[in-house]
Amino acid sequence: MADLSPKAQEIRARDGRILEIARELLNQGGYAGVTIGKIAAALGYSRGTIYNHFSCKEDALLTLAARYYERQLAFCERAAAFRGRARERMVAVGEANELFLRLYPEEASIIEVVCAQAIRNRSTSECRARLRECEIRVNSVVEGIVRDAIAQGDLSLPDGVSVRSLTFGFWALTMGGYATMLGILSIPAANLDDVFEEVRTNCNTLADGFGWHPLSSEWDYEATLRRLHNEVFSEEMRRLETPAAVATHETATPPEKNT
Repeated sequence: MADLSPKAQEIRARDGRILEIARELLNQGGYAGVTIGKIAAALGYSRGTIYNHFSCKEDALLTLAARYYERQLAFCERAAAFRGRARERMVAVGEANELFLRLYPEEASIIEVVCAQAIRNRSTSECRARLRECEIRVNSVVEGIVRDAIAQGDLSLPDGVSVRSLTFGFWALTMGGYATMLGILSIPAANLDDVFEEVRTNCNTLADGFGWHPLSSEWDYEATLRRLHNEVFSEEMRRLETPAAVATHETATPPEKNT
């Protein structure tokens, strides 16, 4: 932010205040509870001032979701660089998503709610493009791991099954399970003792079903997770071991990167 002009810093700071109020309104009343008028009233701004920053409430919400998505993406990219065989790296990416949800449940919920197609369709093309870029990068990370597994001889996909279709299977299992925890889907996840464990088990079953080596019967993936926690996510694990630190962790909009 130091490289920005004073005027640009002021605009950036005001963007942050607007997005923080949008986040609070979203948490209190859902999508319908967010209006430009309410944001303006909460900040003591005119509606015109808000429109100078965001052309509609959907742009504000998608900007908020994109910032959180970029934080989640950073977790996934760190995990994908983990030293290990391709399936270990896939396990690492799954664990990264789990850690993100554990540490930032509010942000994860906002991503799931705001990224709905109906909300996207009401936003500007620029905001949709930013969110789409995040999705493409996440898909690229996961698909790249699958391709590495094929190139290394650890995985051979049957005819009719593409890299994208396999990665979609992992995505559906993971995000479907997490959506039940966030209350976005009404599937009775409460009947399960540990949804995170169920997601991991089902993803391992899917990988085993496609013959992705090392199979779960051949490899100690719990040891892989312990190594991941020590080598890549040691700070995040320390925070999880201190519930009060997680509960009080900042949930406001993260600062934009300097461009």
